[in-house]
Amino acid sequence: MGAAALLAQVAMTGAVLHAPDLPAAVADLLAPDLARSVTAPTVGTDPLALEARSVRQRRAAMRGHATGFALPDLTAAAFGAAGPPSVSVVLTTRRPDLLTSILPVLLGQSYPELEIVLGLHGCDLPDPVRALLVDSGRPFEVVPVPASTGFGAALGVATGRARGAW
Repeated sequence: MGAAALLAQVAMTGAVLHAPDLPAAVADLLAPDLARSVTAPTVGTDPLALEARSVRQRRAAMRGHATGFALPDLTAAAFGAAGPPSVSVVLTTRRPDLLTSILPVLLGQSYPELEIVLGLHGCDLPDPVRALLVDSGRPFEVVPVPASTGFGAALGVATGRARGAW
């Protein structure tokens, strides 16, 4: 049990792990995605490939072993709670023309419980951006903020509308 806990903790730091001969007793205690990633063949020394492996391992370790992510899934059957904590992404802008390049990145995130709070600081929501949000299937809220409001206060208004636990 100690070896599995140590591997999960190290994976959460972002260190790249490789254990091709991981004992079955240890692998059985790891989240399946983490065990697969740790035992997968090496990716060489390419920095981008190493970073991608690090991110995959960190995500698998967090989803499978971090209390805030793992506990809701572990208790779902007993208590009816399910899923990871909700997360709000707050984006406030005066430049709506940049949203068509920024929003696809946010909407492409794989986190399942993600809402987008879009603060429009003295500007209107362009139709293509509205279409992106509506078609995304993600919960979102558009928060108009007067241009006369300072940027910090505009961020505060948008943040105050966020419903996510994180």
